[in-house]
Amino acid sequence: PAKKTAGIHEVSETTALAAQVAQIHNMMKLP
Repeated sequence: PAKKTAGIHEVSETTALAAQVAQIHNMMKLP
């Protein structure tokens, strides 16, 4: 987290992964 100069590539990759996980979590949402 200390490295903010990691690059946009890593940020976009993390965002894409987070979005994918969120979508799967939304599909597997339990009542």
